[in-house]
Amino acid sequence: MTVEKIDQRIALLGCGNMGGALARAWSSAVLKEPGLLSVYDLDSSKSKAVANECGVTLASDLKQALSGAKIVVLAVKPDVVSSLVANVSKEISNSAKPILLSIAAGVTIKSISSALAENDIAIARAMPNVACIVGAAMTAVYADSEEILSEVFPLFSGIGQCIAVNKEVDLHIATGLAGSGPAYVFTMIDAMADGAVKMGLNREQALTMAAQTVYGAAKMVLASGKHPIALRDTVTSPGGTTITGLHVLEKNAFRGTLISAVEAATRKARGENNNNE
Repeated sequence: MTVEKIDQRIALLGCGNMGGALARAWSSAVLKEPGLLSVYDLDSSKSKAVANECGVTLASDLKQALSGAKIVVLAVKPDVVSSLVANVSKEISNSAKPILLSIAAGVTIKSISSALAENDIAIARAMPNVACIVGAAMTAVYADSEEILSEVFPLFSGIGQCIAVNKEVDLHIATGLAGSGPAYVFTMIDAMADGAVKMGLNREQALTMAAQTVYGAAKMVLASGKHPIALRDTVTSPGGTTITGLHVLEKNAFRGTLISAVEAATRKARGENNNNE
């Protein structure tokens, strides 16, 4: 399916790991021209590196970054969102008002709105994951209106899958599952490869096999629409190697551990204490 590219100015404030990943993804796959994206970071070395790599516009200050932007992406750590939003509010109070799009975990629309003071600016939130680098992100988005959603949705549907959640609090769950999920999968791939290395396969071959196996299985789930357990049953022959391996996973609480990982990460995103860590 061909995705229509965006022909409007975007300001990206923050060029850390996630901001940099989004800049690379948007400049190559979403925007009609890389120069439509302006990047700004207090650490100018980060924004310069992203601009040089992606061909996007390097802003020397906040005012320049915001100039003409239809969407302003807040890609900074949660503890600095409020101060950044206050500064953004001052710069755009007398000009056309963009949509503020925050990717900061746990920072609510209400708290962002409070930092805007009297400035009435549309706000949306998104939780993308690092797989945007390879065009395979899973992003959850939320906004108070369909109109706002329709503006921000194309930024993420062009770099993977995008789901609009019904409630803002569901973004906490998306953080625990999709946001943190790549780390769980990286760990699983490494462990699967270690098992093959233990049995005599060389490291490079083991990693390739493990990663491709995970990729292929995930693609089957998405393409078939079948429940994962139904697909699992097609691989599991009576008395075979697969059921033997699955038995070991069950004995060692593989499924329960993953469920607990998503639960713990979700509670962390909510700001709750994890007593079972």
